[in-house]
Amino acid sequence: MQTTLLGLAIAFIIALVAALVGPYFIDWNQFRPQFEAEATRIIGAPVRVGGKLDARLLPTPSLQLRSVVVGGTNDLGKVRAAKLDVEFSLGSLMRGEWRATELTINGMSLDLGFDPKGRIDWPASTGPFNLGSVAIDRLNLTGRVALHDAASHGTIELSDIAFSGDVRSLAGSIRGDGNFMLSGVHYPFRISSGQGPDGNGTRVHLNIDPGQRPLAADLDGLLSFEARAPRFDGAMTLAEQKRTGDGASSPPWRIAAKVKADTSAARLEAIEVSYGAEERALKLSGNGDIRFGASPLLHASLSARQLDADRFAAKDSKDGKGQEGPFSSLQFSGNKGPINIKSDTLDLDYKGNVVVFRGHVHAVQADALLTSDTLTVSYLKDFREVKNMVANGNVRMSQGTRFATGDHGVLDQAKHTVTLTGNPVVHDGDDQVSGTKITVHLDTGKSEVEGARAVFFPKEQKTRDNKTAAANPS
Repeated sequence: MQTTLLGLAIAFIIALVAALVGPYFIDWNQFRPQFEAEATRIIGAPVRVGGKLDARLLPTPSLQLRSVVVGGTNDLGKVRAAKLDVEFSLGSLMRGEWRATELTINGMSLDLGFDPKGRIDWPASTGPFNLGSVAIDRLNLTGRVALHDAASHGTIELSDIAFSGDVRSLAGSIRGDGNFMLSGVHYPFRISSGQGPDGNGTRVHLNIDPGQRPLAADLDGLLSFEARAPRFDGAMTLAEQKRTGDGASSPPWRIAAKVKADTSAARLEAIEVSYGAEERALKLSGNGDIRFGASPLLHASLSARQLDADRFAAKDSKDGKGQEGPFSSLQFSGNKGPINIKSDTLDLDYKGNVVVFRGHVHAVQADALLTSDTLTVSYLKDFREVKNMVANGNVRMSQGTRFATGDHGVLDQAKHTVTLTGNPVVHDGDDQVSGTKITVHLDTGKSEVEGARAVFFPKEQKTRDNKTAAANPS
């Protein structure tokens, strides 16, 4: 009995030593063709190993690959890795489970292509391997990802990617953080994902935190694929904090919207835009559409009920005593002061530096009032200075007992003039002057009238015996 037990012990020790030492004497590279063929069959896509191939069983099952390529030679979509090291859980393997205690991929290069119909140009997996059965306790990854669009012939590349996290299922359950570089700027990010409701799609939550650029993004929604074409349905938030540098500052802004998108277009609903510091921000809401492709186009209809014009986009004054905004030097009266504008809707053309107020426009500066159907305010660069204001429809400017009316009014900020056309009339009490064009100089209060017609009413005055008489009796 003792001899039998001793023999079994010796056999076990020999087997253990063989398992530990044997792999060092095996040239695994001679099995490269068999490994590539089996990996191709399992994954369902061509697999090539151009570098070193090594494997171990004890003390921990492990696999080391160098210069790995997954994808065909002519495939636009493929993945490469300079180094792939994986350690498996021995207990899980003995139970028939695929569980890696650690997977390290260095020098990864992932190219994803979209064909002209917006479908991912990636070979459909025909292998028997179930990605949902793979779990990774720790995933470390470095490399780059590039998206190639056949429709626009454009490429977006994320470089210097570094990611660390865990994978509960390669089918979509991932959690981790890292950073990447886009257009020369580093961005930290956090990502988590899980199976969507009813097992349809993948729920994705991506946070991009402020890094070298104070830009933050939050994307939360359902990512699904129909005939290899990706679709996203969820919410998006973009925000940028106030930036300073090089003697200039950029005001903060925030955009939030519900998004339904595919590779060709996106529908934006319930858009909420905030531009400027919170206490004086311009706030807009509306809907919009984005068209992708060779000629991308953004079309949005945004509106706001009210704008405090002098607080909007205001900036700190150089002496630090207060704040000055793009309307601070604007005058449509003889007095300077803040301007408050109200209207039914407001349209912002950020590219054209134009703000349009529509419907029951009501602008107040000190004791002066401007009303009209529409008011278009044109700015110089970055909304920092008003170029001019154009009022259309039922234009009326009033100050005290004096007021002017017309169909069309233009305020020239450089000349400090207001020009009225379209049956313009200036009223001072009962007196009035009309013409084809009236120009009011705000600095001096003088007016120039073309094609003038005037109506004056004599003023009543008191005689010596306190009786009322005409100013110029005849």
